[in-house]
Amino acid sequence: MEFEQIKYFLKENINNELNTYFGIKNEKLVNQVAEEWFNENYNFDGRWAIIQEKGRSARKILDLAAGCGTFLLFGLRSGYDVWGIEPEPWKLEFFRKKVICSEYPSEFLNHMLEGKGESLPFEDNSFDLITSYQTLEHVESVSECLKEMTRVLRPGGFLYLKCPDYDSFFEPHYKLPFMPVMNKNIAEKYIKFMGRPTLGLKTLNWTTEKNIINDLNHCLHSLEIERMSQHYASIRKNKIRSILPDLLKISFLINNINSTYEILKGFKKIVRIFSEESEVDLWITKLS
Repeated sequence: MEFEQIKYFLKENINNELNTYFGIKNEKLVNQVAEEWFNENYNFDGRWAIIQEKGRSARKILDLAAGCGTFLLFGLRSGYDVWGIEPEPWKLEFFRKKVICSEYPSEFLNHMLEGKGESLPFEDNSFDLITSYQTLEHVESVSECLKEMTRVLRPGGFLYLKCPDYDSFFEPHYKLPFMPVMNKNIAEKYIKFMGRPTLGLKTLNWTTEKNIINDLNHCLHSLEIERMSQHYASIRKNKIRSILPDLLKISFLINNINSTYEILKGFKKIVRIFSEESEVDLWITKLS
């Protein structure tokens, strides 16, 4: 099978999912997503940059759910021992086609497993790092997935979570203005009124940072939880410090410049409150 045939297979399935579940018919969006998922030669979602910065010691990594394997292939080609769990048959089929057509080592095929996050087929303390990107809002049980991920993560290892925060006014799958953690019955009526299918609604959990942190605190492990916004603020302050003259490199001034940036960013977010996704973005260290 040629690459163009595989890309066509990918686009057809993306288009079918967007249309069937969320009533979205957008060729430009389909092409964009297909290009991102098809090309494992670059770090399109930024996760590898964060991992290489904050989780340098990590060598054995799990991706939940691994989708079409873009993150997985990038890591394997970069020398990491990366594994993926994915329940969707067509995505597993795409991964198989992509590996074979790319003439990657056949061993790569063994690194993508069919399964769900609520029951991971790995022993305790198996991984140095686990990542879940835009996944938790689709699982059957967020709390069970978090328990399983922390179970198979070794002490001293890292869990990197990113998903929508539904304590906001925008639903990123339907791409519609939404009330925060909207009642599902009301949400169904609203979606029908907007002429959209409700099938996608049945696949969604209203994930919020507050609820995820609460679930993590109820896992049977000692965890240190960091908001990535704190990490980005630290990087920003260091950058400010690096460009200021020596006489002005004082904490008070640096903090004020950073606070001004945060205020301006907040205003920008308010302007886009009904059209921009809010995110849960957490870096968790398993202490024991």
